[in-house]
Amino acid sequence: AIFDKLSPVMQEFFMKVSLFDWFEICGARYVTGMEIAETALFESQEEFGFLYYDAKSRSFQMHTLLRSVAEAELEKSSIDKEALFRRAAEWCEKKNNYIEAVKYYRKSGNPEKIAGIYAARQGKSLIEQAPELFEDIMDYIWDNVWEGNLMAWLNYLYYRAMRDSSAVVSPLYADTVKKIEADDVWR
Repeated sequence: AIFDKLSPVMQEFFMKVSLFDWFEICGARYVTGMEIAETALFESQEEFGFLYYDAKSRSFQMHTLLRSVAEAELEKSSIDKEALFRRAAEWCEKKNNYIEAVKYYRKSGNPEKIAGIYAARQGKSLIEQAPELFEDIMDYIWDNVWEGNLMAWLNYLYYRAMRDSSAVVSPLYADTVKKIEADDVWR
């Protein structure tokens, strides 16, 4: 019922920022594509009390109930979710939050960007921080890794070599060499 009392502009804003646990106004503006004034958020906080503000981090957090309703409304809305997820991924990448960036790029349907993140300088540490994430999306990004971002796979092999025994890593390495030798892309 509180959600219905919000203006249509604030409803749309909260639907779009429901992606995040916490958001700062600058990031929220980028992701939502809306020019929401910080004072509008404080007014909403004062009127409804479903928004928390942390002065130290200058970040907002929606109450769980408001966020749940906003997420449900987002799903039903005609908002371009692919574009919303892409902007969320871009913002997370800009803030060096690569784990979240990968998750949002996946939701936006952008395997090229994911492969690029894993192939870049932060790829090895990203795999070390969240190996299960790479393993989960490996099939999704494989063509992009193989055709232009092989460093992503090499970063993964390096991680596995440091973590596992050579008996586990040797077949992965041998399989990679066979694929490279057999693929016209690498000739």
